[in-house]
Amino acid sequence: MLNQEVSAPIQTLQLHQRLNSLYRQLRNTSSVPHRLQFDVLWDLKELALLEHRQSVDVPATWLDELENFARHKEETIAA
Repeated sequence: MLNQEVSAPIQTLQLHQRLNSLYRQLRNTSSVPHRLQFDVLWDLKELALLEHRQSVDVPATWLDELENFARHKEETIAA
């Protein structure tokens, strides 16, 4: 699955911040689409931190898809 996506580099710190934000937004959600993608991104981030890498290649659309889901979830709750 991972090798079928176009990869894009992202700064490790930026990935860390975005995933932590997503985790805070989605932690109480029982069913999260793309849960596997979130877990893979989290593992890639953790590996990059352990290896002290400045950037990491991640599937280009995964973060955007997760953030769109979280944004839609918040808008639904606010409505």
